[in-house]
Amino acid sequence: MREEQERIEREAAEAERKRIEDEEAQARAVQEAAEKEAALARRRQEKAMALGAEPEKGPDVTRVLIRFPTGERKERRFHSSATITSIYDYVDSLDCLKAEKYSLVSNFPRVTYGPEKNSQTLVEAGLHPQASLFIEIEQ
Repeated sequence: MREEQERIEREAAEAERKRIEDEEAQARAVQEAAEKEAALARRRQEKAMALGAEPEKGPDVTRVLIRFPTGERKERRFHSSATITSIYDYVDSLDCLKAEKYSLVSNFPRVTYGPEKNSQTLVEAGLHPQASLFIEIEQ
Protein backbone atom coordinates (compact mmCIF):
# COMPACT_ATOMS: atom_id res chain seq x y z
CA MET A 1 0.00 0.00 0.00
CA ARG A 2 2.76 2.42 0.93
CA GLU A 3 4.77 1.49 -2.19
CA GLU A 4 1.69 2.07 -4.30
CA GLN A 5 1.21 5.52 -2.74
CA GLU A 6 4.88 6.41 -3.39
CA ARG A 7 4.60 5.25 -7.01
CA ILE A 8 1.48 7.37 -7.51
CA GLU A 9 3.21 10.40 -5.97
CA ARG A 10 6.31 9.88 -8.18
CA GLU A 11 4.13 9.62 -11.28
CA ALA A 12 2.21 12.75 -10.28
CA ALA A 13 5.45 14.65 -9.64
CA GLU A 14 6.87 13.47 -12.99
CA ALA A 15 3.67 14.51 -14.80
CA GLU A 16 3.79 17.94 -13.12
CA ARG A 17 7.48 18.38 -14.03
CA LYS A 18 6.72 17.44 -17.65
CA ARG A 19 3.76 19.84 -17.76
CA ILE A 20 5.94 22.69 -16.47
CA GLU A 21 8.68 21.87 -19.02
CA ASP A 22 6.11 21.85 -21.82
CA GLU A 23 4.69 25.21 -20.71
CA GLU A 24 8.19 26.71 -20.53
CA ALA A 25 9.05 25.37 -24.00
CA GLN A 26 5.83 26.80 -25.40
CA ALA A 27 6.50 30.18 -23.77
CA ARG A 28 10.05 30.18 -25.23
CA ALA A 29 8.68 29.38 -28.69
CA VAL A 30 6.17 32.25 -28.45
CA GLN A 31 8.93 34.61 -27.25
CA GLU A 32 11.29 33.55 -30.06
CA ALA A 33 8.56 34.03 -32.67
CA ALA A 34 7.81 37.52 -31.31
CA GLU A 35 11.52 38.43 -31.36
CA LYS A 36 11.88 37.14 -34.92
CA GLU A 37 8.85 39.17 -36.06
CA ALA A 38 10.19 42.30 -34.32
CA ALA A 39 13.60 41.83 -35.98
CA LEU A 40 11.92 41.43 -39.36
CA ALA A 41 9.89 44.62 -38.82
CA ARG A 42 13.09 46.50 -37.84
CA ARG A 43 14.86 45.16 -40.93
CA ARG A 44 11.98 46.29 -43.17
CA GLN A 45 12.05 49.74 -41.65
CA GLU A 46 15.85 50.01 -42.02
CA LYS A 47 15.65 48.95 -45.68
CA ALA A 48 12.86 51.45 -46.38
CA MET A 49 14.85 54.26 -44.75
CA ALA A 50 17.99 53.32 -46.71
CA LEU A 51 16.07 53.58 -49.98
CA GLY A 52 15.12 57.18 -49.50
CA ALA A 53 12.38 58.91 -51.44
CA GLU A 54 11.21 57.58 -54.78
CA PRO A 55 12.61 59.74 -57.61
CA GLU A 56 10.36 61.66 -59.97
CA LYS A 57 10.00 60.49 -63.58
CA GLY A 58 12.88 61.53 -65.80
CA PRO A 59 15.50 60.35 -68.29
CA ASP A 60 17.81 59.07 -65.54
CA VAL A 61 15.07 57.17 -63.73
CA THR A 62 14.28 53.48 -64.17
CA ARG A 63 10.79 52.08 -63.66
CA VAL A 64 10.81 48.57 -62.15
CA LEU A 65 7.79 46.29 -61.88
CA ILE A 66 8.15 43.39 -59.46
CA ARG A 67 5.85 40.38 -59.54
CA PHE A 68 5.54 38.32 -56.36
CA PRO A 69 4.78 34.58 -56.18
CA THR A 70 1.35 35.48 -54.77
CA GLY A 71 0.48 37.34 -57.98
CA GLU A 72 0.83 40.70 -56.28
CA ARG A 73 2.68 43.41 -58.22
CA LYS A 74 4.60 46.41 -56.98
CA GLU A 75 6.13 49.18 -59.04
CA ARG A 76 8.77 51.70 -58.07
CA ARG A 77 11.11 54.16 -59.71
CA PHE A 78 14.87 54.10 -59.03
CA HIS A 79 17.72 56.30 -60.19
CA SER A 80 19.39 54.55 -63.13
CA SER A 81 22.68 54.73 -61.21
CA ALA A 82 21.16 52.72 -58.33
CA THR A 83 22.37 49.15 -57.93
CA ILE A 84 20.55 45.82 -57.99
CA THR A 85 20.93 45.88 -54.21
CA SER A 86 18.48 48.81 -54.15
CA ILE A 87 15.80 46.64 -55.71
CA TYR A 88 16.45 43.90 -53.14
CA ASP A 89 16.23 46.53 -50.39
CA TYR A 90 12.89 47.67 -51.79
CA VAL A 91 11.51 44.12 -51.86
CA ASP A 92 12.83 43.52 -48.33
CA SER A 93 11.10 46.69 -47.11
CA LEU A 94 7.69 45.39 -48.19
CA ASP A 95 5.45 43.05 -46.25
CA CYS A 96 4.69 40.96 -49.35
CA LEU A 97 7.28 38.24 -49.09
CA LYS A 98 7.74 35.76 -46.28
CA ALA A 99 10.75 33.97 -47.79
CA GLU A 100 14.21 35.01 -46.66
CA LYS A 101 16.07 33.62 -49.68
CA TYR A 102 14.96 34.66 -53.12
CA SER A 103 16.28 35.94 -56.43
CA LEU A 104 15.11 38.64 -58.78
CA VAL A 105 14.70 37.28 -62.30
CA SER A 106 13.83 38.83 -65.65
CA ASN A 107 11.67 36.76 -67.96
CA PHE A 108 12.96 37.52 -71.43
CA PRO A 109 15.82 37.10 -71.75
CA ARG A 110 15.90 35.06 -68.56
CA VAL A 111 18.51 36.59 -66.30
CA THR A 112 18.88 35.92 -62.59
CA TYR A 113 20.10 38.94 -60.66
CA GLY A 114 21.78 37.13 -57.78
CA PRO A 115 24.43 38.26 -55.29
CA GLU A 116 27.17 38.34 -57.94
CA LYS A 117 25.26 41.12 -59.77
CA ASN A 118 24.23 43.17 -56.72
CA SER A 119 26.83 45.87 -57.36
CA GLN A 120 25.76 46.45 -60.98
CA THR A 121 23.87 49.63 -61.70
CA LEU A 122 20.47 49.33 -63.31
CA VAL A 123 21.98 50.63 -66.56
CA GLU A 124 24.84 48.08 -66.45
CA ALA A 125 22.34 45.30 -65.76
CA GLY A 126 20.28 46.31 -68.80
CA LEU A 127 17.25 47.27 -66.71
CA HIS A 128 17.08 50.94 -67.74
CA PRO A 129 14.68 52.62 -68.67
CA GLN A 130 12.19 50.02 -67.46
CA ALA A 131 12.19 46.43 -66.29
CA SER A 132 9.82 43.71 -65.22
CA LEU A 133 11.20 41.27 -62.67
CA PHE A 134 9.69 38.37 -60.81
CA ILE A 135 10.69 36.80 -57.54
CA GLU A 136 11.95 33.25 -57.54
CA ILE A 137 11.94 31.65 -54.09
CA GLU A 138 15.09 29.67 -53.28
CA GLN A 139 14.75 26.39 -51.45
